[in-house]
Amino acid sequence: MKTENFELLQIRNKTLIGCSIIKSVIKSLIKQILIVGCGDGSEAIILSSYFKCKSFGIDLNSDNFIKNLPEKVILLKADAINLPFKDKNFDIVYSYHCLEHIPDFHKALTEMKRVLKNKGTFYIGVPNRNRIVGYINSNSSFKEKILWNYDDYKYKIIGKFRNKFGAHAGFSQNELSEELHKVFHTVNNVTKQYFYESYSTKRIIIKILEKTNLYKILYPSIYFVGN
Repeated sequence: MKTENFELLQIRNKTLIGCSIIKSVIKSLIKQILIVGCGDGSEAIILSSYFKCKSFGIDLNSDNFIKNLPEKVILLKADAINLPFKDKNFDIVYSYHCLEHIPDFHKALTEMKRVLKNKGTFYIGVPNRNRIVGYINSNSSFKEKILWNYDDYKYKIIGKFRNKFGAHAGFSQNELSEELHKVFHTVNNVTKQYFYESYSTKRIIIKILEKTNLYKILYPSIYFVGN
Protein backbone atom coordinates (compact mmCIF):
# COMPACT_ATOMS: atom_id res chain seq x y z
CA MET A 1 0.00 0.00 0.00
CA LYS A 2 2.85 2.39 0.84
CA THR A 3 4.46 1.74 -2.56
CA GLU A 4 1.10 2.32 -4.24
CA ASN A 5 0.63 5.61 -2.45
CA PHE A 6 4.17 6.72 -3.36
CA GLU A 7 3.56 5.94 -7.03
CA LEU A 8 0.29 7.87 -7.00
CA LEU A 9 2.05 10.80 -5.35
CA GLN A 10 4.74 10.78 -8.05
CA ILE A 11 2.14 10.71 -10.83
CA ARG A 12 0.24 13.52 -9.15
CA ASN A 13 3.34 15.69 -8.75
CA LYS A 14 4.46 15.22 -12.36
CA THR A 15 0.98 15.90 -13.70
CA LEU A 16 0.55 19.02 -11.57
CA ILE A 17 3.84 20.38 -12.91
CA GLY A 18 2.45 19.85 -16.40
CA CYS A 19 -0.76 21.61 -15.37
CA SER A 20 1.21 24.58 -14.06
CA ILE A 21 3.18 24.89 -17.30
CA ILE A 22 0.03 24.65 -19.42
CA LYS A 23 -1.70 27.25 -17.27
CA SER A 24 1.17 29.67 -17.86
CA VAL A 25 0.72 29.54 -21.64
CA ILE A 26 -2.92 28.59 -22.29
CA LYS A 27 -4.94 31.32 -23.99
CA SER A 28 -8.33 29.71 -24.38
CA LEU A 29 -11.17 28.73 -22.06
CA ILE A 30 -10.66 25.10 -21.10
CA LYS A 31 -13.70 22.87 -21.61
CA GLN A 32 -12.21 19.57 -22.76
CA ILE A 33 -8.81 17.88 -22.45
CA LEU A 34 -7.47 14.83 -24.27
CA ILE A 35 -4.81 12.63 -22.67
CA VAL A 36 -3.01 10.51 -25.28
CA GLY A 37 -1.56 7.41 -23.64
CA CYS A 38 -3.54 7.77 -20.42
CA GLY A 39 -2.38 4.56 -18.69
CA ASP A 40 -4.79 3.74 -15.88
CA GLY A 41 -6.44 7.17 -16.11
CA SER A 42 -4.81 8.84 -13.10
CA GLU A 43 -3.58 11.77 -15.19
CA ALA A 44 -7.03 12.26 -16.71
CA ILE A 45 -8.55 12.53 -13.22
CA ILE A 46 -5.92 15.02 -12.03
CA LEU A 47 -6.19 17.19 -15.15
CA SER A 48 -9.99 17.23 -14.97
CA SER A 49 -9.88 18.26 -11.33
CA TYR A 50 -7.18 20.91 -11.83
CA PHE A 51 -8.81 22.63 -14.80
CA LYS A 52 -12.39 21.87 -13.67
CA CYS A 53 -13.34 20.46 -17.06
CA LYS A 54 -14.14 17.24 -18.87
CA SER A 55 -11.18 15.00 -19.77
CA PHE A 56 -10.91 12.11 -22.20
CA GLY A 57 -8.12 9.56 -21.92
CA ILE A 58 -7.18 7.09 -24.65
CA ASP A 59 -4.88 4.08 -24.47
CA LEU A 60 -4.40 0.84 -26.37
CA ASN A 61 -4.56 -1.13 -23.13
CA SER A 62 -7.82 -0.70 -21.27
CA ASP A 63 -7.26 -3.55 -18.80
CA ASN A 64 -5.87 -1.26 -16.10
CA PHE A 65 -8.39 1.56 -16.43
CA ILE A 66 -9.52 2.87 -13.05
CA LYS A 67 -13.08 1.89 -12.20
CA ASN A 68 -15.67 4.29 -10.76
CA LEU A 69 -14.30 7.35 -12.51
CA PRO A 70 -15.44 10.90 -11.72
CA GLU A 71 -18.35 12.04 -13.87
CA LYS A 72 -16.19 14.34 -16.02
CA VAL A 73 -13.55 11.69 -16.84
CA ILE A 74 -14.00 9.32 -19.78
CA LEU A 75 -11.48 6.63 -20.72
CA LEU A 76 -11.50 4.90 -24.10
CA LYS A 77 -9.54 2.12 -25.74
CA ALA A 78 -8.21 3.79 -28.89
CA ASP A 79 -5.13 4.24 -31.06
CA ALA A 80 -3.22 7.52 -31.10
CA ILE A 81 -2.81 7.32 -34.87
CA ASN A 82 -6.58 7.19 -35.37
CA LEU A 83 -8.23 9.28 -32.68
CA PRO A 84 -12.02 8.76 -32.45
CA PHE A 85 -12.84 12.46 -32.13
CA LYS A 86 -13.97 15.21 -34.49
CA ASP A 87 -11.66 17.99 -35.67
CA LYS A 88 -10.84 20.90 -33.36
CA ASN A 89 -12.49 19.29 -30.35
CA PHE A 90 -10.04 19.85 -27.48
CA ASP A 91 -8.56 22.85 -25.71
CA ILE A 92 -5.58 20.82 -24.48
CA VAL A 93 -3.90 17.69 -25.80
CA TYR A 94 -1.65 16.17 -23.15
CA SER A 95 0.79 13.32 -23.76
CA TYR A 96 3.32 12.23 -21.14
CA HIS A 97 5.95 9.65 -22.16
CA CYS A 98 3.80 8.01 -24.81
CA LEU A 99 5.13 9.24 -28.17
CA GLU A 100 8.29 7.11 -27.98
CA HIS A 101 6.11 3.97 -27.92
CA ILE A 102 4.28 4.81 -31.16
CA PRO A 103 6.00 3.51 -34.34
CA ASP A 104 4.18 6.03 -36.57
CA PHE A 105 4.63 8.91 -34.12
CA HIS A 106 4.35 11.52 -36.89
CA LYS A 107 0.84 10.28 -37.67
CA ALA A 108 0.02 10.50 -33.96
CA LEU A 109 1.23 14.11 -33.86
CA THR A 110 -0.89 14.89 -36.92
CA GLU A 111 -3.93 13.42 -35.18
CA MET A 112 -3.23 15.45 -32.02
CA LYS A 113 -3.08 18.58 -34.16
CA ARG A 114 -6.32 17.64 -35.93
CA VAL A 115 -8.36 17.35 -32.73
CA LEU A 116 -6.79 20.43 -31.12
CA LYS A 117 -8.73 23.71 -31.32
CA ASN A 118 -7.12 26.61 -33.17
CA LYS A 119 -6.18 28.35 -29.91
CA GLY A 120 -5.62 25.12 -28.02
CA THR A 121 -2.39 23.97 -26.40
CA PHE A 122 -0.43 20.72 -26.62
CA TYR A 123 1.86 19.44 -23.87
CA ILE A 124 4.23 16.61 -24.78
CA GLY A 125 6.93 14.97 -22.68
CA VAL A 126 9.32 12.18 -23.74
CA PRO A 127 12.58 10.62 -22.52
CA ASN A 128 15.73 12.51 -23.53
CA ARG A 129 17.62 10.29 -25.98
CA ASN A 130 20.90 12.00 -25.07
CA ARG A 131 20.56 11.26 -21.36
CA ILE A 132 23.39 9.63 -19.42
CA VAL A 133 21.01 8.20 -16.83
CA GLY A 134 17.26 7.72 -17.07
CA TYR A 135 14.23 6.70 -15.00
CA ILE A 136 15.40 8.72 -11.97
CA ASN A 137 11.90 9.87 -11.03
CA SER A 138 10.00 6.94 -12.49
CA ASN A 139 7.40 5.02 -10.49
CA SER A 140 9.64 1.97 -10.10
CA SER A 141 12.04 0.23 -7.75
CA PHE A 142 15.77 0.94 -7.57
CA LYS A 143 16.44 -2.50 -9.05
CA GLU A 144 14.18 -1.78 -12.02
CA LYS A 145 15.93 1.55 -12.64
CA ILE A 146 19.31 -0.19 -12.70
CA LEU A 147 18.07 -2.87 -15.11
CA TRP A 148 16.42 -0.33 -17.43
CA ASN A 149 19.58 1.81 -17.59
CA TYR A 150 21.58 -1.35 -18.26
CA ASP A 151 19.27 -2.15 -21.18
CA ASP A 152 19.69 1.42 -22.49
CA TYR A 153 23.47 1.07 -22.55
CA LYS A 154 23.30 -2.26 -24.34
CA TYR A 155 21.48 -0.49 -27.18
CA LYS A 156 23.89 2.46 -27.05
CA ILE A 157 26.96 0.22 -27.30
CA ILE A 158 25.70 -1.43 -30.50
CA GLY A 159 24.55 1.90 -31.95
CA LYS A 160 20.85 1.09 -31.88
CA PHE A 161 19.56 3.37 -29.15
CA ARG A 162 16.49 4.32 -31.14
CA ASN A 163 12.77 3.72 -30.62
CA LYS A 164 12.55 1.90 -33.96
CA PHE A 165 14.99 -0.76 -32.74
CA GLY A 166 12.94 -1.48 -29.62
CA ALA A 167 14.91 0.72 -27.23
CA HIS A 168 13.11 3.05 -24.83
CA ALA A 169 15.18 5.89 -26.29
CA GLY A 170 12.85 8.84 -26.68
CA PHE A 171 14.06 11.87 -28.63
CA SER A 172 16.78 14.48 -28.33
CA GLN A 173 15.59 18.06 -27.84
CA ASN A 174 16.49 18.92 -31.44
CA GLU A 175 14.78 15.81 -32.82
CA LEU A 176 11.52 16.41 -31.01
CA SER A 177 11.55 20.13 -31.79
CA GLU A 178 12.01 19.36 -35.49
CA GLU A 179 9.17 16.82 -35.53
CA LEU A 180 6.80 19.14 -33.66
CA HIS A 181 7.58 22.03 -36.00
CA LYS A 182 6.46 19.87 -38.94
CA VAL A 183 2.95 19.68 -37.45
CA PHE A 184 2.23 22.57 -35.08
CA HIS A 185 2.28 26.34 -35.57
CA THR A 186 4.19 27.26 -32.42
CA VAL A 187 6.60 25.06 -30.47
CA ASN A 188 8.23 26.00 -27.18
CA ASN A 189 10.77 23.98 -25.20
CA VAL A 190 9.73 24.09 -21.52
CA THR A 191 12.16 21.47 -20.22
CA LYS A 192 14.00 24.02 -18.09
CA GLN A 193 10.71 25.20 -16.59
CA TYR A 194 9.69 21.61 -15.86
CA PHE A 195 12.86 20.89 -13.89
CA TYR A 196 12.73 24.29 -12.17
CA GLU A 197 9.37 23.30 -10.78
CA SER A 198 10.44 19.71 -10.07
CA TYR A 199 13.46 20.83 -8.07
CA SER A 200 12.33 24.20 -6.77
CA THR A 201 14.79 24.05 -3.83
CA LYS A 202 17.74 23.26 -6.13
CA ARG A 203 17.33 25.84 -8.88
CA ILE A 204 20.98 26.84 -8.66
CA ILE A 205 21.86 23.38 -9.99
CA ILE A 206 19.46 23.81 -12.92
CA LYS A 207 21.05 27.20 -13.70
CA ILE A 208 24.52 25.63 -13.73
CA LEU A 209 23.33 22.84 -16.03
CA GLU A 210 21.83 25.37 -18.44
CA LYS A 211 24.92 27.61 -18.50
CA THR A 212 27.33 24.73 -19.10
CA ASN A 213 25.08 22.90 -21.59
CA LEU A 214 25.23 19.82 -19.35
CA TYR A 215 21.42 19.80 -19.42
CA LYS A 216 21.62 18.17 -22.86
CA ILE A 217 22.87 14.93 -21.29
CA LEU A 218 21.70 15.23 -17.68
CA TYR A 219 18.00 15.99 -18.16
CA PRO A 220 16.36 12.52 -18.24
CA SER A 221 13.34 13.84 -20.14
CA ILE A 222 12.24 16.80 -22.28
CA TYR A 223 9.00 18.78 -22.54
CA PHE A 224 7.36 21.01 -25.14
CA VAL A 225 4.19 23.08 -25.39
CA GLY A 226 2.61 24.95 -28.29
CA ASN A 227 -0.37 24.98 -30.63
